This record gives sequence, structure tokens and C-alpha cells, in this order.
Amino acid sequence: MNCIENVDHSTLNSVNNSLFIFLPSMSLNTILKRSFTIMGMYKDLTSIRVLISQIKRKKIINQYLYKNTIRKLQVGSSISNLEDWLASDLIPTTSNCIMLDATKKFPFSDNTFDYIYSEHMIEHITWDDGQKMLLESFRILKPGGKIRIATPNMSTFVGFYTGKTTKTSEKYIEWITEKYIKGIDMYKPAFVLNNLFKNWNHQFIYDQELLGLALQKSGFKDIKTVSYGCSDDVNLQDLEHHGEHVGNIEMAKFETLVMEAVKYQNNIS
Repeated sequence: MNCIENVDHSTLNSVNNSLFIFLPSMSLNTILKRSFTIMGMYKDLTSIRVLISQIKRKKIINQYLYKNTIRKLQVGSSISNLEDWLASDLIPTTSNCIMLDATKKFPFSDNTFDYIYSEHMIEHITWDDGQKMLLESFRILKPGGKIRIATPNMSTFVGFYTGKTTKTSEKYIEWITEKYIKGIDMYKPAFVLNNLFKNWNHQFIYDQELLGLALQKSGFKDIKTVSYGCSDDVNLQDLEHHGEHVGNIEMAKFETLVMEAVKYQNNIS
């Protein structure tokens, strides 16, 4: 039963009359002042939170730079904070990880770091924002500094349509379908390709050629593709943890492109 049916109509009229009497007594200026006051308080609190976050970030940065002679920045650390690296993420998940928006100017001086590493992060921003990230990485690296980028390899996924399938590629299609694609009872590459773009909010997927060009456009030299977890530089070895996150190192190696590059000078030529 609708409860309103049992209310006496005279009572409703009384309430309505009271409302009409009350509302005009509150001027528009009064209402606006109250609204502006609430909005102002919200903006003030937001500003305070931002200020506290910036102070905390600066403290973590200064402590890291003071303690480490070889300085290494991890961009997009998520839950994998590497030992002896300064972890950063858009949404920090640990107390020693700083907030960093990789699409904006980095909060560091020129020539600050010896190494920069980013794993399965650059695909979550657009091509243009990826260029901003690489240009900022170039700026804050010291001459001779190195960058290492790990990201899904577009060539791997396009390869599903070449007709030259392997046991690993077939295994990958089955693994992705069973783990990430619900309600599908067939193993088809088209489902996997759609999942690549939709399931993790990926914005731009690179292949070897395009990531190499992006690094070159940003000023880097000696650009090369390396194996998952491997490097000629001891500081860049065994960094990939994507396989642990997804629960399958073999499949992570299969889907991941890893490239390294060097900054030789400050100006881009």
C-alpha cells in the first residue's frame, strides 16, 4: 500500500503552505552565499590536500636523491616498487611511492637520473601523451643515462592473423580467453585483440618500429630491443614483474616488447 494514501489532505495542504511561506524568506543572495561558502570550503580542503601531497612528495624525492648516488626512476610502478628505485604512479599504492602524472611535466630538475624504467604503463596513455612522457624522461636523464620501456607488442597480436600460429600463440589465445574474457566458449584471435584494447583501458599499442621511432623523436640514441628480464646493463636486469602480476611469466614474455635507449646529450638533434 502506498503510505501517502493514508495522509490527511489537510495535513498536506498545511505542509505545502508552510513551504511557500519558508522559501521566499530565503533570498537568492543567501542561497548563493551558502553555496559559494560550501564550494569555497571544498576548494580550500582540496588545495590543502594537494599541498600536503606535494610536501610529502618533495620529502620522499629529497630523501631518495640524498641516499642514492645512482639514481633510478620507476614510472608507473603500480604495486611493484623496485628496490633502489624511486617509485612513482598516478595513484600511489605504497607510502614510499610518489604521485606522478606521466603526461605532465616531471617534478625533477634536468639531468637528475641515471636510469628510467616503465613497465606496461605507456600503453595506457595516448601517442601524444607518450611523447610527452618520453621527452620528460629525456630531460631528467643525465647524459649517458638510459631508459627501458616494456609494453605489449602489437606485432604479437597482429601475428595471430598471419596464418603462422605456434604452440605458444595458441596457448596465449586460450590463456587470455579463459582468464579475462567471460562468457566465450571458443578460442579466437579477434576476441583477444578486442580484449587488448577494452579490458585494461589501453590507449595506444606499440610495435618495435613505432616505439623505436618514438624514442628517437624524443632524442634517444642506441635504441635496441632486448629480451624480457635481460640487459647488458646490470642496473636494468631482472626488472620485469608483469608475469608475476598476471600469474604467467611465459605468457607475459610472449606478449611484451622491451626496448632500451641512451641519452647522449641534452639537446635533441
